[in-house]
Amino acid sequence: MRDFIDDLKYMCSSAYTNSRGFYILCAVTLIAMIIILPISLVLMIISIIKGSFNVLSLILLIVSIVIGGGLIFWLKKS
Repeated sequence: MRDFIDDLKYMCSSAYTNSRGFYILCAVTLIAMIIILPISLVLMIISIIKGSFNVLSLILLIVSIVIGGGLIFWLKKS
């Protein structure tokens, strides 16, 4: 994981000028997905406990897992 973060830092640094903006956008999206994942999980658990299951929290959880996992897999390959 340390190598992955070091590579991502290098791709976002000024030394890597090819597509630095794109990798910065990917890093921001990855951070947002890491923040959204536990929030959507808590919202889903709370809605289940209340007895009014909300499909939006389930969709948000699935989307954040897919986007976060896809970004990590894609960045790991490049």
